[in-house]
Amino acid sequence: YKQHETFKQQLKNNHDLENTITLYLSDEHLKDCAGGCPSASLVGDISKRSLSTRQVYTDSLDNITTELMGTIKNNSTHKKQFTLALFGLLIGTLQLARTVTDESLAKDILKGGRETALSLVANNT
Repeated sequence: YKQHETFKQQLKNNHDLENTITLYLSDEHLKDCAGGCPSASLVGDISKRSLSTRQVYTDSLDNITTELMGTIKNNSTHKKQFTLALFGLLIGTLQLARTVTDESLAKDILKGGRETALSLVANNT
């Protein structure tokens, strides 16, 4: 649930989803594996755990999704799916960037994910 609180605080402090995306997919967050997003670090491991562990993660994901949905201006019936896909893009981008050994490639991965996420948000309003 700490992840949910962190996202909630970031959205509150940054005042919009775009700034939160930019900070989430930043060089600073890339390097902060210990203090960064647990989803980007542990989602692969969580999928292999017990049903009760996965339920805790599912509940947290639901809370984060609800929080993020509140920042998306589009009232489409697909808002939840869009939000889940956006969160998946953020997590996957950070995971991939943290996995590679080439720092330049990691920065390209972050930049591509950040620009794509920002474009999706801009085009979904």
